[in-house]
Parts: sequence; C-alpha cells; structure tokens
Amino acid sequence: MATENIRRAVAANCMPAPKVEFPTPLLEGLAEAVGPLQSVLERLDAMMPENWQGQRLAYKDMVRLMQEGIPLAWVPPSDVIRQLLAAGAAPSRAMVLDDCRPEVLASCAKALAAVTDVRFSAQQACLKSACG
Repeated sequence: MATENIRRAVAANCMPAPKVEFPTPLLEGLAEAVGPLQSVLERLDAMMPENWQGQRLAYKDMVRLMQEGIPLAWVPPSDVIRQLLAAGAAPSRAMVLDDCRPEVLASCAKALAAVTDVRFSAQQACLKSACG
C-alpha cells in the first residue's frame, strides 16, 4: 500500500510515552486543581463528532484539511484522520483516501444509516451505488 510509511509514522507517534513518576503531594495538588475541569472536558468531548471523541486529534491541523475540502466530521474513522494528518502533501493525502476507501465508505454508511431525515435520501442512494 502507498500509505504503509504513513501508517508506520502514525504508529511510531502513538507509542506510549515513558512512565514518569511524580511525588504524591504534587499529584494530589494537581488532581485537586484539574478536577473541576474534568467534567467540562468530558462534556466538550461528548459534543464532538463520534470519530473525534476520546481521540486527542490535532484540531488545528484538521481545520487545514477541512479547508482543503476533506470532510472529517463523523467520517472518516479516526485512524484514517491520523493518517491524513501524517501525510505530507495533497498527493499523499489522496493516496491515503484511496488506500482507505473501504474504511471510509463503511464509515459513511454507518453515519448515513443513523440519519432519518428524508432530505438526505439522495446521499444514501449515492453511497449505496458507490459501494456497489
């Protein structure tokens, strides 16, 4: 696949960080200071599209991709978004989308299946014809 190097780069960047130990009093003070913010962050995360929730994606870079015309809300899956963010230039992103076409179409189908508004029936028919 053309995106294998991108997949490896994403995987390398998602490696767990080395464990750092902090003194207990510092951790307790930090937990007390951050505690009230946790529920706000959880509520904000719950308002995000499903494919963004809990993913810690680079929103600033995602905006750039969306300005290029790549939709990222609800579709594609977060792993495809990570590959798109790791791809260097537009041709590389096009290869990612081409290589990940089955995952993207499955994500589209899942998102459209949840839509009950008849105004989106044309999009549902288009997706069905694209999937064969």
